[in-house]
Amino acid sequence: MAATNYTIISRKAAREAGAKRYFTGDPCKHGHIAERLEVNGSCCECTRLKRLTAYHANIEEERRKQKIRRDSDPNNAAKKWARRAKRDPGYAERSKSWRLAHEARRRAIENGESQFFTGMPCHRGHVANRFSNDGKCVECNRLNCLARPRVVATTSGKTFVVRRTLAEIREAAAMRKLARLEAVQWWHALKASRQAALANGEKTYVGRPCPYGHEGLRYTKSGCCVKCLAITSASPEKKAYDAIYGLKNRDRIRSRTIKYYERTRDARSRAAALWAQRNREKRRTISAAYNARRRAKEAEGDSTAVIHAWKMSAPKRCYWCGVRCPRDYHVDHYIPLSKGGRHEVSNLVIACRRCNLRKSAKDPYKFAASVGRLF
Repeated sequence: MAATNYTIISRKAAREAGAKRYFTGDPCKHGHIAERLEVNGSCCECTRLKRLTAYHANIEEERRKQKIRRDSDPNNAAKKWARRAKRDPGYAERSKSWRLAHEARRRAIENGESQFFTGMPCHRGHVANRFSNDGKCVECNRLNCLARPRVVATTSGKTFVVRRTLAEIREAAAMRKLARLEAVQWWHALKASRQAALANGEKTYVGRPCPYGHEGLRYTKSGCCVKCLAITSASPEKKAYDAIYGLKNRDRIRSRTIKYYERTRDARSRAAALWAQRNREKRRTISAAYNARRRAKEAEGDSTAVIHAWKMSAPKRCYWCGVRCPRDYHVDHYIPLSKGGRHEVSNLVIACRRCNLRKSAKDPYKFAASVGRLF
């Protein structure tokens, strides 16, 4: 993609000037030489292709949202026109010419005329008449006819020079109709494939190839190309950006993560139970390996007699919430074994069943702060 008529400007200069876009002249990671958005530095052409892909992946929902926006704001079209006219100074003049051409074509159709004249050049620069039925340039049609190979046909003893025979014309029309039908069937098949994947809870489905030529494997939830996201995630630029973003927004990410886990606790529990039910042998293998590692760490700590004597003499009050639990109590490792804690009396506390299960392998300081215990 070649970019022309763009003034090279840095992102900092564009921000100081209050511009929403800037142009560096360098290609993006996908090879587009285009403007970039000042807010996040992303390529405008990549953003356009991504939005176009997402639109076609869920076109029915997007059309429904567009109708809602149109119905909710009667001036939506006028505002859209004003924004485009502000972004493109020549758009207002071109829009006026388009309206005049549309009006001329409408009058020609009402008067039964086969051609009309607008005074505007076509996309090839011809200032000529246009056909009323499709609005195409008469001069372009004449040149296309001259470029086609000639065919000699004989009818009733007379010889004619024609561009195509009637059979060829009918065959071409049938092929176009078949191609349109196949395209519609293809889109419906892709839509059904994604809906089936959503219903079955699958993460990916086979859709249409992405604009960058990758195979059609896409994520079910977003419709994005799996390979494109993998390439983007593995790029050094993305890793550097994620590292900087994580440092700048550490508290925000932590708060968002905690809210997400609280909101999806029940769903995650059901998903884990369902996974364990479907993968019983694998779950047994994981449990056996975990128990083996735990026994090996416990063997390096205090003896069973020492730990039993401590457990009998320790007050049966939960270390985390302070609730008395003389019968239903657990022995909890203050620093979890998975985080380097040892199986020793100095690293053991009495905990109620609820706190021990909630703490699991969490950091003791973070868990204490979550239950309101301050050190």
